[in-house]
Amino acid sequence: LNTLVTPKRNFERFLRAGFRQNSTKDTMFFLNNHYGISFPELRKKLDKHPYWGTVSLIEIGRNAKFLSKYIPREELIDCLLVLFYPSQRIQEEFFKLQSREGIDCCKENGRIKTKFIAPLLTYFLEKEANFSMLGIWSGEADGSEATDAPHVYRESQAQP
Repeated sequence: LNTLVTPKRNFERFLRAGFRQNSTKDTMFFLNNHYGISFPELRKKLDKHPYWGTVSLIEIGRNAKFLSKYIPREELIDCLLVLFYPSQRIQEEFFKLQSREGIDCCKENGRIKTKFIAPLLTYFLEKEANFSMLGIWSGEADGSEATDAPHVYRESQAQP
């Protein structure tokens, strides 16, 4: 908050330095309260993705609300990182999922079993990003719009 109320040049310096990471405590508290997962267990799950701390808490909350309509809480806990992808991409992929070919083994009575929805969403979202873990920032397969990543900004500044 202090950064937002500082003069513009201080804020620009903040952005140039690449400090766009959210408060991971806020994300942890939200997930702890919403899903009842202990902090050590949450940390273990989230640390599987190196960029989880850069995703907006608003985005995570929006995804939790949307996916909770279709996926039981217990099954979403097993694939928690699906909450960190862009909401629009999750919704697009979710509605395409039923008509995808090659996932008949995940269906029962013509519908995808709920325990497979979150893992399949994660798979197809990451597949588009070549499993680079850059899918959380963009729907682009090459991850070129991953401008929220501090390391991406620093690397782009280092090149001649």
